[in-house]
Amino acid sequence: AVVSTQSGHYGRDAYLKKKKSGTGGKFVQMEDVNCRIKPGCMKHPPWPEGICTQCQPNAVTLNQQEYRHCDYIEFEAPHIIENFIRYWRETGLQRVGFLSGRYEVEEHIP
Repeated sequence: AVVSTQSGHYGRDAYLKKKKSGTGGKFVQMEDVNCRIKPGCMKHPPWPEGICTQCQPNAVTLNQQEYRHCDYIEFEAPHIIENFIRYWRETGLQRVGFLSGRYEVEEHIP
């Protein structure tokens, strides 16, 4: 797998190929994380009024994403994205947006 020197991240296909290479199969094995509160503890009132270290789920640490889904996006009407980004810059609040279009393979991107 080749790492792009431009972003420091694997392309999605290169990342999946790297992950699959050690599994010997078609699918990548994902870790199943249990984030449920253990029921039946008598040391405190039931959740959400109380919780103890015996009942609470293990801490979850998120890692930086190792790959990128998309390398390049081109907008037909720049004012659409400018409005989206301006709101974020002015308020500091996050927003969600959906992109629609077509995917084109770029030969110079791994």
